[in-house]
Amino acid sequence: MILRLLIWKKRLNKVKKIFLAITQTAGEMTINHNEPLFPDSQVWYPGLTKHNTIEVKNTGRSVRELGVNSTNTLQTGGLADVLIFKIDDGGHFVYGGNNDKTLSDFWNSGGFEIANMGGFETKTIGFTVYMPGTLGNEYQDKEARFDLMIGFLNSSSVIFTASGGGGDTLTTATAGTVLAATSFEEVLGESTSTAELTPILSPTLTNISQVKGVMTKNFSKYIFPVILLILLILLILYFYKKRKTAS
Repeated sequence: MILRLLIWKKRLNKVKKIFLAITQTAGEMTINHNEPLFPDSQVWYPGLTKHNTIEVKNTGRSVRELGVNSTNTLQTGGLADVLIFKIDDGGHFVYGGNNDKTLSDFWNSGGFEIANMGGFETKTIGFTVYMPGTLGNEYQDKEARFDLMIGFLNSSSVIFTASGGGGDTLTTATAGTVLAATSFEEVLGESTSTAELTPILSPTLTNISQVKGVMTKNFSKYIFPVILLILLILLILYFYKKRKTAS
């Protein structure tokens, strides 16, 4: 029974590590998201699409221009050069909507504006990565790492969602793994990609101190009671079986 409890505890810690929901604040901006946005536990293979979101709130009264950028980028085997990368504002694509932008393109863009946010407005920004099903085994056992920057233009409200280098890691399957190629399906509706993207969040902003994340109560509010209930049931069954055997 003790061994079972230890196994459950180990599994719970693994889940917390992968799906750690945090809240971060800088200036007049607050964001909620899972950290990292793309965990290294996910094995990438041709045909795989992943779409994750960040909730952004403008806590001030003024209209703000929301922008994104990347930092601490690293790749092996040119993986970032072939991964399709998209950004949406919760309903329409604002970057890469025509499957014409790669992760490398995003890295090299220098950052750009993706949305205007009114006072006290909240937006859900989505990030999609797609590994084309036509890719071959030359991309096995490769990876792409980066940290995402998100902030308001011309303000101190800038947050590194995974500061420290390689917070978001995209790792492909190793040799010998069966790679299932599937056709790509659009995650959202029609594209509304902007024709020109104004560079923002220049590299000089990479010296901004990391805004520490605080774990939200949502995880512990729902997950921990469920785990405790399961453990309690297992404990009751264990003693019931032991008592029945003794009698």
